[in-house]
Amino acid sequence: MKLRQKFISVLVFFMASLLVGLSGLFLYLNPQIPDASTYQNVQIETPLRVLGQNGLLLAEFGERRSIPITLNEVPQHFIDALINTEDKRFYEHRGIDFISLSNDLLSLVGDLITDRGLGSGASTITMQLARNISFNLERRFLRKFKEMLLALKIERELTKNEILTLYINLVPFGKRAYGAEAAAKTYYGKSLDELNLAQLAMLAGIPQRPSAGNPINGPERALKRRNLVLSLMLEQTSISKEEYRRAVAAPITAKVYDRELDLESPYPSEIARRQALPSIPDLYTGGYKIITTIDENLQNASIQALKKGLYSYDKKHGYRPIGNIEQIGGAKIQEAKVLRSEMSDYASLLQIASISSNKENLSSLEIPEIKLSGESVKIIKSNLESLPIYDDLQAAIAVFVDNEYALMYSSNGKIQVIEKSQSLWARRYIDEDTLGPRISGMKTILQNGDIAYITKQKSGWSLAQIPLIEGASVSIDTDTGQIKAIVGGFDFYRNQYNHATQAKRQPGSGFKPFIYSAAINQGIMPSDIFIDAPLVFEDSNLETQYRPNNDNKKYNGPTRLRQALYRSINLVSMRVLMKVGAGRALDYIPRFGFETKNFPRNTQLAIGGGTMGVTPLEMVRAYAVIANGGFLVEPHVIDKILDPQDNIVFQTNHPKVCHNCKDNEGNNSSLIATSLEPASEELSSEDTFTNEPLQSIDLADDERA
Repeated sequence: MKLRQKFISVLVFFMASLLVGLSGLFLYLNPQIPDASTYQNVQIETPLRVLGQNGLLLAEFGERRSIPITLNEVPQHFIDALINTEDKRFYEHRGIDFISLSNDLLSLVGDLITDRGLGSGASTITMQLARNISFNLERRFLRKFKEMLLALKIERELTKNEILTLYINLVPFGKRAYGAEAAAKTYYGKSLDELNLAQLAMLAGIPQRPSAGNPINGPERALKRRNLVLSLMLEQTSISKEEYRRAVAAPITAKVYDRELDLESPYPSEIARRQALPSIPDLYTGGYKIITTIDENLQNASIQALKKGLYSYDKKHGYRPIGNIEQIGGAKIQEAKVLRSEMSDYASLLQIASISSNKENLSSLEIPEIKLSGESVKIIKSNLESLPIYDDLQAAIAVFVDNEYALMYSSNGKIQVIEKSQSLWARRYIDEDTLGPRISGMKTILQNGDIAYITKQKSGWSLAQIPLIEGASVSIDTDTGQIKAIVGGFDFYRNQYNHATQAKRQPGSGFKPFIYSAAINQGIMPSDIFIDAPLVFEDSNLETQYRPNNDNKKYNGPTRLRQALYRSINLVSMRVLMKVGAGRALDYIPRFGFETKNFPRNTQLAIGGGTMGVTPLEMVRAYAVIANGGFLVEPHVIDKILDPQDNIVFQTNHPKVCHNCKDNEGNNSSLIATSLEPASEELSSEDTFTNEPLQSIDLADDERA
């Protein structure tokens, strides 16, 4: 009897001590735990999305890749995989699974004594949710109790489906993917509901070790984890034996997929991002959408036109060889000899197979497979994959060169035929003004082992090269200033310098209309006559006299102002400036939006030379003043910014030209329409104007100045 009373006393004391301890622990930890009601309005970190005028995705910004989805959009197999693996009594407990917790009790006590990291065996889905949102990932004893306490609170505030939805959208999956939908896009390039059972099980197994256990960083660990998920699903009858058998036999098909963009446009997107950032602190995580003024069709056309122009210009200046595989490196002497021997054997095989250069249709050649050793393939791939790749160019090595064609081996192991007819442009670059001899055969361009870029054309494969020259393209709505298309260079990821907004260059003859506009503003008429004849300037700073010329080195004598403009005559432009005065011209030109502080105050101003420097965007803005009848508009790329609920948080408010307003003078201080109208009237009524074709002026290559 006494023993029984003693046991009861000890038990009561233990229970009382435990109660006091837990109460004290609660009082200590409760202030450190966030209010569970905040979980009802959890903001999922969603990247910034930049959209075009018609809703196409142009860019995304943000460290986390997150794509929120509803529970109804989640495949049942994935829900089963998560619950069967992470928390099989999820729908039965109230935040803490005491059965699993009791199984983990010894480990818990051990951690209390040794202060080691606690395993995750006792963590329910609700506790994992609390950890991912409110606590760091360091596994400590006290943090575990915080998770338990917060899990109990969360279960009182949210339904089970709400908890599961948050978990599916917030848990990390590695490779900066947060949430199951983002993980599906990252590893498989598909939506979650498009994945098969093996892929869903693979994703369900990642959250335990997002970095080390994903199929890219740890494929062996990921495969074992996937198979464990499948066995647990089979054990709990979520899948059949046949489904299990097929899924467990499936290979790993995951790889890293880039974010899908409808029209990749980094230049306007970067402008929009930089402008929005100062006013929206959580721009990269708040799920905002920037609706730009970009016309997607025009933007795409501008991208293609600029690249086509740069490729064309670069080709005209000759072919620049990359080098031979033996020169570039990555191969030891013996390995290089083996590769050279294998290519020689391949050439002999082609001759035996009667692959003749006299074939009429070389593109239909039946190319035998080249047999390369593992070391040779490794050498080729290491050299080819080390080269930068842009657009649709591929790096390849010449494995056979005939007079009429060459066979190029690319890093994917495929051989492409390059015909001489597609390579006649590839005369050797010597210097800016000199090219090598004309192409007589492919052997004058390539040798076995040469590395070159190739590209797919409509008529077949051809040689290519990355342009050294840069360029830009800008289009704006002249009435509103909305930027409809902007491309700042050949490739943003090669050079993030935006040539459309940052590259100040001499405008050349493109600047002449603003000098003529200043002249009209001073009362000079388009029909006034100026002498097109030689000019001579004495300058003590020069060793000889300055004698400017026209582009064609010819003189037209008496010339009307309007003709001098559309013919872009240098000497008349200078005489016009001399009559107006550089000071008056510089006072007038800011009406077109130019900052004239560094503009020359001499005759170079008339031909856009000297110390002048303007960007393509500044030139487009200035020409818009002429196009819209005299209004200076402000170029802008942001139309509005929306929050995740599509509420407008910013709306642009730029003025628009009113062509039908009675009193336009009050709308814009830069009105110059009245000074330009007389010019248009005389030009349209002059018979001689229509008899002479307008000259097309290429601002980039113009050398009149």
